[in-house]
Amino acid sequence: MRDLRLGRINNEGEFVTRARAAGVRDQAELTRIKERVLWQPLQYQIWRISLEDGLRVFDVANDTQRVLLAPMLAEKVQRQFEAKRLAPEDARRYVQLIGPHLARSLAGAKRRP
Repeated sequence: MRDLRLGRINNEGEFVTRARAAGVRDQAELTRIKERVLWQPLQYQIWRISLEDGLRVFDVANDTQRVLLAPMLAEKVQRQFEAKRLAPEDARRYVQLIGPHLARSLAGAKRRP
């Protein structure tokens, strides 16, 4: 990822070759790597921490940051709920908190080419 960010890998073939050499085997993981390259530092930090800590950051974030973080936090809520580590009422409360910002994030993503 560092080489992608720094422009050392500038064609798809080289990226795929190096990713395969690093042990990446499926297309979904290649896509996730490409998406992570575009993350802002705040997004990377939220991805690394727990849902509870992420929600604490969300509470103090400004509106722009909340729109940026909402998709990641929604994914964390979903994973925790599906793994039965999150009570339904807590999941519902978190979704209500994150939902408006997630909708704005998704609407912005649809407008981008």
